[in-house]
Amino acid sequence: MKTRLRHILNEVVWCLKTLKNPKCLWIYIPGLVATLSVYLASWAGAGWFLAKGGQETSALVILCCSIALLCLSSAKMKTIAPLFLLVLCVNFLIREMDHQIITIPGYGDIVVLSKHYIYFALVLMGAWGVWKEERILAFFNEHIGVKTVLLSMGMTYVLSQIFARRVFKHIKILPDERRLHIAFEEITENFAHSMFLLAAVLILLIALKSAESKDETRGVS
Repeated sequence: MKTRLRHILNEVVWCLKTLKNPKCLWIYIPGLVATLSVYLASWAGAGWFLAKGGQETSALVILCCSIALLCLSSAKMKTIAPLFLLVLCVNFLIREMDHQIITIPGYGDIVVLSKHYIYFALVLMGAWGVWKEERILAFFNEHIGVKTVLLSMGMTYVLSQIFARRVFKHIKILPDERRLHIAFEEITENFAHSMFLLAAVLILLIALKSAESKDETRGVS
């Protein structure tokens, strides 16, 4: 247990160092671009971009694409890391389906209520992550690029939650926050989902490259 805690502490230290590293400032770009895009869309009168319904639909599409890619990676790789991210992404998808209506033939309509589900799911994911931390971290430490993209994703999710909690309502540094706070939250969250999709793409490329290397090795032997 002490070893696991030491490994987790090392990861926290790595995250803090990376967040302060000038070479990794791109980590903050998704959140910054998301925020600026809200103002640009508002200035341009692009209400379709700011609309909550459209952003929620986009979130479902992005997460479904991530799930599909992670399914392929999980099937091709023996490591548990892609499967861990796949389950995490499915949980995010369930959360995004809050108040969505699903029609089941022969049964009727079901309204999905999953607003608070994600907190329970994250606790379970955290427990799973601690249990399998050595195998999960081994993959991410081998592929630092994926790890850094996921850190960027995490920071962008944090920013979306800051918008959701109306923190800038009290810290008045964002003009027109009262009118645009929903757009800030939804669009920033979608940028975070997009970073998840980028991580899924990178992992699939790693899986394909690994499979290709194995095929070449078999061919030589």
